Amino acid sequence: MLFESQKKADRFIAFNGNEILEETGRAPVRSYYCLFCCGWHVTSNPSQADAQKLDERDQQKAGRLEKWKQDKNVALEIKEHGSAALSGQLDEIQRLLLSFAVPEAEWLLEKTMKKLRFVMKFYPRWQAGLKMTRRGHALQSVVHFLHHISSDPENVNDVIQTCEDIDNKQILKQLEPVLPHYARLSHRLDQLEQQSQKDIDPDYICEILAVKFDIMALRGPRTKELKKNLRIRQRTILNRFVDALRNNPCDETLVKPYLSGVEWLIAHAETALLQSDGKGCRIYVDQGFKMLTLIRELPEADACHDKLNNLYNRSLNHSTN
Repeated sequence: MLFESQKKADRFIAFNGNEILEETGRAPVRSYYCLFCCGWHVTSNPSQADAQKLDERDQQKAGRLEKWKQDKNVALEIKEHGSAALSGQLDEIQRLLLSFAVPEAEWLLEKTMKKLRFVMKFYPRWQAGLKMTRRGHALQSVVHFLHHISSDPENVNDVIQTCEDIDNKQILKQLEPVLPHYARLSHRLDQLEQQSQKDIDPDYICEILAVKFDIMALRGPRTKELKKNLRIRQRTILNRFVDALRNNPCDETLVKPYLSGVEWLIAHAETALLQSDGKGCRIYVDQGFKMLTLIRELPEADACHDKLNNLYNRSLNHSTN
C-alpha cells in the first residue's frame, strides 16, 4: 500500500494493526519512505538496523536508476542530433588513414566507437547506428592491418587480396601503391623506437638518418602525407636521443653513435659529390652542420666541421662549373 504522507501511514497502523494481526498473524509496526514510489509504505519488520540497510540499498538502486535515465537521455540526444557528427568523425578517420596518420586515426576511432556503443546499448535497432558501427569495425580492421604490416612488412599485397570486408578493401586499395613503402619504413621506425637509451647500437643515429633520407626519396601517388607522418615519427625518435645527449654530454654510449651519424652524413655527401650531385651534397652537409652544434665542445667536432666546410665549398664550385 502507498500513502501520501508518513502521518497517514502511521494512522493506518494505529487503526488497522490489531485487525491485521488477528487475520494474518503479523501486523505493521512502522512506516518508511520509498524512493521508487515517492511515497510511504508500512512494514511488520521492527528492526531499525534492517531499515537502514534497506534504505541504503534503495538509495543505491535509485542512484543507478537515475544514472540510467540520464544516460538514456544523453543517448537519445546523440541519436536525434549527433548522427551527422558521428558520421563526420568516421569520414575524418578515413581521411587520416589515407594520410597514414595512424595514431591520430586510432585515437579518434576509439573515441567514436565508444560513443556509438553507448548509444546502441539503449537503441540496439537504430539503423543509422548499425551502419556506422559496421563502418567503424571496417576502419578498425584497417588500423589493425597497418599495425600488422609494420611488424611484418613482407606479405602486404597478399593480405590485401585475402581481405573480405568490402569497406576495408576499398580503403586498402587506395593505399596499395604506397603500402610497401609504409610497411618497410614503419617497421624500421618501430625497431628504432624499441631501442632503449641504455642499449644503443653504434649505428643507431646512422639508421635514423638513413630512414630520414629514404622518406625524403619517396615519389609517387599518395606519398606526400605518408612522408609527412613518417617524418614526424623519425624526428620524434631523433629528438628523444638528442635530449638524452644534451642532458648527458659526456656519455660515451651516446656520443659515439652521434659522431657516427655525422660521419655517415660526410660519407654520403662525398658520394653525392662524386655523382655530380651538388645539391644533394649540400643537403647532407647542412644536416651535418646542424648536428655538430650539439657537440661543438668535443675535440672530434673540429675535424668534422672542417670536412663539412670543405665539402660545402666543393659543392658550390661543382655547381658553378
